[in-house]
Amino acid sequence: MKTVLLLLQLLSCFTICAQNIDSNRSEITFSIKNMGLNRVEGTFHSIYGRVILDPGHLQEAQIEAVIDISSLVTGIDMRDRHLQQEDFFDTEMHPVATFFSEHITQNEIGYMAMGVLEIKGRSQAVQIPFTLLNHSEEQLLEGNLIVNRRDFDLGTGMSSLIVGEKVKIYIKCYVMK
Repeated sequence: MKTVLLLLQLLSCFTICAQNIDSNRSEITFSIKNMGLNRVEGTFHSIYGRVILDPGHLQEAQIEAVIDISSLVTGIDMRDRHLQQEDFFDTEMHPVATFFSEHITQNEIGYMAMGVLEIKGRSQAVQIPFTLLNHSEEQLLEGNLIVNRRDFDLGTGMSSLIVGEKVKIYIKCYVMK
């Protein structure tokens, strides 16, 4: 009986151990109004970190993600270079953005990660609703949120008529089991 209990305890440990984010397939995209007429979209292609997410043990769930700001691509090289400058992301001083969850809950449509998003040295409490697909060798977390660029000092001196304030962020995160 003791052997069975020990085996069950070991198995539960394996299901809640940290899993690495698959940085080759995960991405974060964003969309923001430009000149009030059209939308600019971009993608961060380099995300790394770890996830502990077992629906049966949400009290131990955790997401730690680091986004390499220099991996941003909008499709226009000149704009990409400008977004790296001091008035936007200032990648020389702030090469990464981070998200660290404080707790994760389950709701009727999936999950909610409450945590702190830090961009350009500024931290903001955020809530990220997401869904979870469990596959045999990986998990897929998909979520979205809206942030105000001014909360993170992005686009310093830019009027909201030129660059919108609300940034829609879409997250696709593959986690290897």
